[in-house]
Amino acid sequence: MCDYFLWANHQVTLLNNDLLSLGITYYEYTGGAHGMYYLESYNIDLKTGNQLSLKEFADREDYKEIINEEIKKQIEEEKELYFEGDFISISDDPPFYIEDDNIVIYFSLYEIAPYSSGMPTFEIPISRMQNNY
Repeated sequence: MCDYFLWANHQVTLLNNDLLSLGITYYEYTGGAHGMYYLESYNIDLKTGNQLSLKEFADREDYKEIINEEIKKQIEEEKELYFEGDFISISDDPPFYIEDDNIVIYFSLYEIAPYSSGMPTFEIPISRMQNNY
């Protein structure tokens, strides 16, 4: 068995005339009980070439309230998977990607749930954001 390991993989979750959304997953093992994995996502406006923030993509002022409400609802449905009380609100620029008709907000390992729960993801219907994409 090797002492160290690094692996990377990418996945395109959306590609149309306006938007490219993709994620790169990194897994590393540097010793200990288990390895760690991370996700870096990119949401690129193909007309401008710029990376979009969630605020730009959502294109509405109350996007955080809508997303927070939906995440809290989803956590409540499976609360045994999460640390109690650890989710308060998304940040101003949370990591996300687009898949099918959803904005997917995700959290790092240990951020709001134990390692055994995996990397928490929350699907928010794009229709709730009423954006232009």
